[in-house]
Amino acid sequence: MFDALLSERCYKRAWTIEEVGELFKREQGKHADTALSQLLLDNLDDFIEVRFMYPDNDI
Repeated sequence: MFDALLSERCYKRAWTIEEVGELFKREQGKHADTALSQLLLDNLDDFIEVRFMYPDNDI
């Protein structure tokens, strides 16, 4: 979900890091697992770094 939201698609714009973070905070315990959401938020810089190490390739 993290990568999908940050990725631009023909049917949607890419979300900002701030928007994704707010979504995970807002949805903790509802549509997003609380422990996993907190793990992502606590390590957001690492998740961003890994994402940029493996960019989407246009086909």
